Amino acid sequence: AKFARDFQTADNIQKELIDGGVFVHDGLREWRADGSFRGGPGSGDGGGRSGDSFKKQRKPLGPNGHDYQLSNDATPNNSRFSESDIHALLAERLQAKFARDFQTADNIQKELIDGGVFVHDGLREWRADGSFRGGPGSGDGGGRSGDSFKKQRKPLGPNGHDYQLSNDATPNNSRFSESDIHALLAERLQAKFARDF
Repeated sequence: AKFARDFQTADNIQKELIDGGVFVHDGLREWRADGSFRGGPGSGDGGGRSGDSFKKQRKPLGPNGHDYQLSNDATPNNSRFSESDIHALLAERLQAKFARDFQTADNIQKELIDGGVFVHDGLREWRADGSFRGGPGSGDGGGRSGDSFKKQRKPLGPNGHDYQLSNDATPNNSRFSESDIHALLAERLQAKFARDF
């Protein structure tokens, strides 16, 4: 089954945030409301909408070209891919996402799933043991349960999301109060989590 998420709602909320002067970086799980995509005044980046939001802050991808880890509770690989093939596909998928080529990223995700490899973007984990979460004896029955990794989702915290105010953000000068920003971030995250089977 192909995953369907309510990205239209999430995109609409992101546009509302941007129009209000709030910038969100999903990869870094950060937000800022100081009118700059990265760095504050005097950071040398010129602020504004440069199109490469937070690019210089991207986390290192490691030796495999991606930052995903094998799930701690994964049992041995029984997918149709070798581990090196999995790493290559994960790296290719991540590069497609960086390029905002979501069709290619989705096609690679489908190829991985069809081959028995399951990826959880939020946890930055993958597994190739035929289970969305837990291995044999974990009590979850394995297989394609429709709630992939759901019980492993990271806590969202008191604001209903796991985004943090960027460390170098200057005071909020957006049209939203901080509580409104938290509410919109939580609503956007819930829209991204929404599944339609």
